[in-house]
Amino acid sequence: DPAPDTAPNTDPGMDSRMDAALLEQLHAIDGLDMGSGLQRVPGDPAKWLSLLRRFDDQHGDDVARLDALIAAQTIEDAKALVHGFNSAAGNLGLVHLQATASAIEEQLNRQDWPASHMSVIVMTGKLSAEYRLFHEALARIRPGALAPD
Repeated sequence: DPAPDTAPNTDPGMDSRMDAALLEQLHAIDGLDMGSGLQRVPGDPAKWLSLLRRFDDQHGDDVARLDALIAAQTIEDAKALVHGFNSAAGNLGLVHLQATASAIEEQLNRQDWPASHMSVIVMTGKLSAEYRLFHEALARIRPGALAPD
């Protein structure tokens, strides 16, 4: 039996085709600002994908935790959680998630908290739906797929 081909890739065009395919897949994620996100990792879409997946791993239960904190009226903890989520999303170019988290944070910081409670619940539902779409789109990305020549 011949040995499997384990030689490193020496085709300079393959890396650029893989990057192009990955960028195309990333572009399909609704609410992802390509320019902003790629500024964090110039010329390395695979690294950006890695950071997006780390965000997904680390913040995947934040919306459920936020719901629980709001239901328990633990507003200071809810503010801290949504602030961290907002910052992380913004740093990665997740503009829809960031905008919704920012709106929630703004409502939580209002002096009339009980009056803004319902709007926070509605926005948290929106954040949950946006996050689910992000998570599902991220799961569909196949970084090794090549773009057509």
